[in-house]
Amino acid sequence: MPYIGIDFGTSNSVVANFQYGQADVLPNSEGQKWTPSVVTMRRDGSLSFGQEAKENFDEERSIRSIKRILGSGERVPFVGQNLRTEQIATMLFSKLKADAQKTINENFTKAVVTIPANSKGLARHATKLCAGAAGLQVLTLINEPTAAAICYGLNAQQDQTVLVYDFGGGTLDVTILRIHHGVFEEISSKGVGKLGGDDLDTALGNLLGRRFMEKTGYDILNSPFKHQFMLAV
Repeated sequence: MPYIGIDFGTSNSVVANFQYGQADVLPNSEGQKWTPSVVTMRRDGSLSFGQEAKENFDEERSIRSIKRILGSGERVPFVGQNLRTEQIATMLFSKLKADAQKTINENFTKAVVTIPANSKGLARHATKLCAGAAGLQVLTLINEPTAAAICYGLNAQQDQTVLVYDFGGGTLDVTILRIHHGVFEEISSKGVGKLGGDDLDTALGNLLGRRFMEKTGYDILNSPFKHQFMLAV
């Protein structure tokens, strides 16, 4: 039975299938090779995911960047409900699995999932729990910097020490690994959990929003056009 690799990301998620000695990223139902990690409830009560959900983001009907608080016990408001973060993550895992099965035209129940290097115990457990609730047996969790180094130095025979700079949607991690006869050993890792793309987007959006208000007198950050403005940012 085949298995897939899932990069469950803060901003976007990616699914790959490993065969014939290489990993192939699988397109989703929209034909894209990445899926924005966003869930939006349409006006008819059905759910949308990915790019459609991102483009139709609404503060009351959408959830994004759930990975940042996964495993924290925090609840998130969603169309009059207060959902656990695990419920949203399970929806996203289910979507990724369904799209992958449709692409390769084969069912599977096993996956390898990447996680931030500085992801703690509760977040790791919650990730496995959510994938399991979506019908996936997680064969292993791999730290994202280690996965990147394995991809870069796959079958590397030369001993070397590498530094992986992982600038994600939610976190900034720097990890040092030692490669010895194809074995990857994590020597040291340090990260900042709130210094990712989301944080830069917010800071830049606030800066431009203030300048826009100074020039025009219009507070776009507290207007019906806020989402379109932030998407442009």
